[in-house]
Amino acid sequence: MKIKSLICIVIISSCIAPAMAMVHEFTDSLGQTGSIEVEYWTGSGDHETILVVDWNKSGNYASESHAFGYSWDGSATSVLNMLDAIALNNDFSYASNYGYLSNVSYTDVHGDQHTQVISELGSVNTASTGDLYAEWGNANDTWTMFGEWEASGGGLSSELIADGQLEGVNFFYYFQQDTFPYENLDVTFVPEPATMALMGIGAFLAVRRKKA
Repeated sequence: MKIKSLICIVIISSCIAPAMAMVHEFTDSLGQTGSIEVEYWTGSGDHETILVVDWNKSGNYASESHAFGYSWDGSATSVLNMLDAIALNNDFSYASNYGYLSNVSYTDVHGDQHTQVISELGSVNTASTGDLYAEWGNANDTWTMFGEWEASGGGLSSELIADGQLEGVNFFYYFQQDTFPYENLDVTFVPEPATMALMGIGAFLAVRRKKA
């Protein structure tokens, strides 16, 4: 097979792959746009919020983090209302304790079952940001920030969402730090088709050179 034909196949495959995934061009409150792989969308309206859940679990998973889109109109609504809307999909469910999130479960299209029953070993941390590229890290002394993410100050019914905002859920082991290190919250960005095509061509040429 000629090299031009192989390159064409790589380009076509790279362009088709993103279209098969539920890739959404999301614009944050800072005006930055990123391609995020979203499991599904619920709600309707001009405002958009994306919920990102990272279970931080070891195992043979296609992905340990997933994003869920929520569209809405009118005045800001609560995180609770957003969760209820997302949970209309039978594959997604959540539990709360004293008005705070205590568990999130989801079975994805790969059949991976994500859940984390909270015990004395860990916690669910929730936070929000208007910056697509904000880094999730250790809590500050007052527990108001997780890295560059703003920690939730109230319960699910009092915490409000905002247009162009990410709501993050991170399963974080805060006891036995030497055994359970702090895990980052992973937002799944999808490369643009042109970028993926270039990556595919580069990989092919590298293999070709190696064989030569």
